[in-house]
Amino acid sequence: MTKRKIVGLLAREHGLFALKALVDSDSFEIDLVFTHRYEPKSKGGQERSEFKQYLDYCSANGIELVEVNSKKEAKDIINKLNPLDNLDILLSVSWRYLVGVDILALFPFGGINLHRGLLPNYPGAEPILQALKNGDDKVYITAHKMIEEIDQGELIKTYEHSINHLNFEKIDDKVECIKKELGPHFGVLSLEALALRMEK
Repeated sequence: MTKRKIVGLLAREHGLFALKALVDSDSFEIDLVFTHRYEPKSKGGQERSEFKQYLDYCSANGIELVEVNSKKEAKDIINKLNPLDNLDILLSVSWRYLVGVDILALFPFGGINLHRGLLPNYPGAEPILQALKNGDDKVYITAHKMIEEIDQGELIKTYEHSINHLNFEKIDDKVECIKKELGPHFGVLSLEALALRMEK
């Protein structure tokens, strides 16, 4: 069985779960990952705590890892992808920059983004916080087809997660707890969404 070739735009801990699921998969192959080494300047610009995990994991599995920390570097991704053959699909998890149609056009199956919120209800930043402030009793991860507009593409699959933690005094602590609980499900949903997209 020929494995489908994936390129990852992956960041943060939940991106690592997606990466590890792809490496363990019998259906997909990932040889190239782009990630962010640093937090945005608006959040202090320090090195992300999980960056070394990306570095070590990619090195151990023969995966090329490329840092992207600015809009200019994000635009240069296309120069890295253009010489490559037999690309199938792009997977994005917690990616900071807009992915243009010129990049998506290099992939026969386009791209999939995993968003930590229910779409179309909660696009953009901090969807879990928005859901909690609205009194929702569930949060979601949404896998959707990537188009040029952020979080607007056709829905492929969702994962639903009940909110069980009511004993936190601060809402930010509850958000962080939910994020941790959702993390492992990014791996499962990545594989399921990629498989569904390949069927179309």
